[in-house]
Amino acid sequence: MLFCEYLPLFTLITFFDLSCSFLPKSSPFPNAYHRVPIKKQRDSRNVIKAMFSGIVEEKGIVISQGNLSNVKSWDGEIGEGVEMVIQGGMALNGASLGCSIAVNGVCLTVTDFSESEKWFKVGISPETLRKTNLGELREKEEVNLERA
Repeated sequence: MLFCEYLPLFTLITFFDLSCSFLPKSSPFPNAYHRVPIKKQRDSRNVIKAMFSGIVEEKGIVISQGNLSNVKSWDGEIGEGVEMVIQGGMALNGASLGCSIAVNGVCLTVTDFSESEKWFKVGISPETLRKTNLGELREKEEVNLERA
């Protein structure tokens, strides 16, 4: 038999070996999880930057929201956006202008905040409003918050 006749079987075995080497040993669903090497990003102070974990850290409350006109989306489209002020305590620990806070799972950029008064402001683009439930939120509604 020629080598090319064994190629599909060899490819399958090689793929199986490689994919299994990345699986956690204790996983109840071994085919659902893969260990993928992640490069650790560091800032100028040699500190590892944080990532979202997907775990809700606290519930926040929408304090106010207002319309923003002439908001430019990533694709150049101009539309109506929303500026939202949210009350949250833990989400503001270590916050700075431009940092990210996930609101109902959506990563948003902090444009203003007060750590002492425990509120932060975010701008929400037209595209984000179309693709999420953030445009349906009203004042005094609870939201899930997570720090980056």
